[in-house]
Parts: sequence; structure tokens; C-alpha cells
Amino acid sequence: MGGGMPTVLGGIGVLIIAIGIYILNTMEGSVSPLDPFRTLKSDRGARMMFAVSAIYSVTANFDYLAMVRANEAFYLVAVHVLMSMLCLALAVVYRATGRVEAQDLSPSGAWLALVAFGFMVALMVIPHMLAFRFIPNVPYVIVTKRAGFMVFAVLMAIWLGVSKRFSGEYRDEASNLKYRIPGIIVMFIGMTLIILYGQAA
Repeated sequence: MGGGMPTVLGGIGVLIIAIGIYILNTMEGSVSPLDPFRTLKSDRGARMMFAVSAIYSVTANFDYLAMVRANEAFYLVAVHVLMSMLCLALAVVYRATGRVEAQDLSPSGAWLALVAFGFMVALMVIPHMLAFRFIPNVPYVIVTKRAGFMVFAVLMAIWLGVSKRFSGEYRDEASNLKYRIPGIIVMFIGMTLIILYGQAA
């Protein structure tokens, strides 16, 4: 879609990172390698997240093209205004059809949370757009975003597991690292391939 194509080795790096993420979530003894696919069949939430990933693979290209061919600040404002209008329209439809109650849509008592949410969404787009400046290739940005989140989650698990502040409440997080570390290592191998040989083709 105009967001760049990986090199052969860069594409292999993308696949290796995907394998690492898969390992990260399936090496635990009680989890079958086929469980993620079974979950897609039985869990509506998993299917919705799969759909979100598919949508993001398209919209990320729009974000990149807006950066290189248009005014990215105007684009981001326009996109988020449209998203707000869509959410408002859905709220009206849901209220009119009785799918939600009036109190469920009332912002009363939730203004601070709404402002905080809006602020965090605004902050979120900054590293997202900066990523395209540092990595001008959409497939690489998508996979490094996922890999970065996974690495952050594992580091958080280490901190929770060893921190005396929680009095051992999250001890299991540390014990599960023997399942997580191999996945992280595989992901680092994929990232190394992308960094060294993944120049945009």
C-alpha cells in the first residue's frame, strides 16, 4: 500500500519475531501449541483482537502515507475527530435501540477518567508516528511494536516477581519466565536480522 516492502532477510526477521511471540505464549506445559487456534474458534474476544490486528495492518499504512505525503498533525486531528463522531453516533444508536441504559452513557462522575483517557490517546500517537520516522517501513513498525510490548511485559513480570513491595504476591510471574525467556531470545534474533539486513526495499 506504499508503506515499504521488507527485504528477504528482513521478512525472515518478521517471521522469526512472530514465531518468538508464539513461543512466548505456548511454551508453558499446560498450553498446547494448537490452543491459540482453538481459542480463535471458541473465544469471541480473541476473534475480535484478530480482526483488530487485520485492520491495523491496513490503517498503519494510512498513518505512514499521511506522514510522508500530507500534514500528519492535521491527519491525526481529523482521524480522531471522525472516530469521536462515530463513537457518538454508535452511542445514540445503542441508546435508541435499548442496548444500553442512559446512565451507562452519562459522563457524570467520570470526567477525570475521560480527560485522562483522551490525554493518553494523544500521547500514544506520538511514538506511533515517530516510529515511522525512525523505521520508514510499515511491516517493520508493526512487528517491532508487538515485539516491544512483549519485551516490556516480560520485564514487568520480572519486576513484579522479585519486588519485595508486593510480598511475593506475583511469585508465579517470575517462575513463568522459564517459558517466556526463550520466546524473547527468538524475538531478539528476528530484530537483529531486521536491524542488520532489513533496509527498505
